[in-house]
Amino acid sequence: MEEEWLDVVNDEDEVIGRDLKSNKSEKRFLSRNVAVYLQTKEGHFVMVQRAAHKKIEPLKFDLSACGHVQSGETYDQAARRELLEEVGVHAPLQLIGKRRTSIPIDDGEPLEFLTSIYHGVHNGPFTINEESADLRMMTFVELQEALIETPDMFCGPFLEDFAMTHKELLRLQKRFEY
Repeated sequence: MEEEWLDVVNDEDEVIGRDLKSNKSEKRFLSRNVAVYLQTKEGHFVMVQRAAHKKIEPLKFDLSACGHVQSGETYDQAARRELLEEVGVHAPLQLIGKRRTSIPIDDGEPLEFLTSIYHGVHNGPFTINEESADLRMMTFVELQEALIETPDMFCGPFLEDFAMTHKELLRLQKRFEY
């Protein structure tokens, strides 16, 4: 498998270099990331459970797709690529937020990303890849209840993404109410 290159960026999201993805944990450079909320036409969120072999937050539920933006790739291109790789679909996507993401790892010093967050609608069928253990459909109400009752079932960055985009997701949710 070929090594994946990432753009190294500054706090203003300007490319200042590039480095191998495999060096991210050691060098702690700032890079770009995408996260995609996908809902069915009935309004169910497509939630993906991370595989047991994942280094960060194995077996926790996360957005439909998320991942690194490869060197030379735009956020939009990466979001579409990740969605296809992780759940097997193409869908029109809308940017709904952007934030700095810190992901804690074992040694206590977090990995840092600039993350663009997207929303899309697709009815599947969905297929997960080896990075995922399961796929679950949840209504907005079910998701909110699970976040309150069992927040430990979700990845930390997902909890932060949801808190940041909650109002926009609620606004988008109105299109699914009949």
